[in-house]
Amino acid sequence: MTSFSARRRARRHRPAPTGELQLAAMVDMMINLLLFLLNLYGNTSVSVSPSEDLKFALSTEVRPVRFAAMVIVSRAAVTVGGVEVGTWTAEGRAPNQAELQAMAEAYDALPRPLEPDDSSEVLLQVDRRVDWVSLSPVIDAAAGAGFANVRFVVSSTSDPLAQP
Repeated sequence: MTSFSARRRARRHRPAPTGELQLAAMVDMMINLLLFLLNLYGNTSVSVSPSEDLKFALSTEVRPVRFAAMVIVSRAAVTVGGVEVGTWTAEGRAPNQAELQAMAEAYDALPRPLEPDDSSEVLLQVDRRVDWVSLSPVIDAAAGAGFANVRFVVSSTSDPLAQP
């Protein structure tokens, strides 16, 4: 017969039960399920529609989306509001005085918000391969033209202005 202290020591040294999530197996199962559903419904002419009792989430935002002028900086060229103002980004250099003047004129021609309390915004779409030396003057010119906010969108897949 074992003593009380011996049983107590044996209980103390027992490994605690542990459970590990087999995350890789779960991801594999989800991928298999997705591929099965894509294969089942993707190759047929049967249209799949959600059930009638499905309720989609509704937006609670009541403010309209604010307009922002589009400026595209790519390796092919720089456009402000659809007007090409220079191609200095292809060489990775800073713009010259004529290009800076053309950019300032294009910024001045951009539409402004109707409400005086709204701040003007510029949506700057940039190819991620463009050097900062080429991008900095574009932001400075936007600030100089009175655009208080600059929103960035970085394009990483293709040059938005490249010729097909």
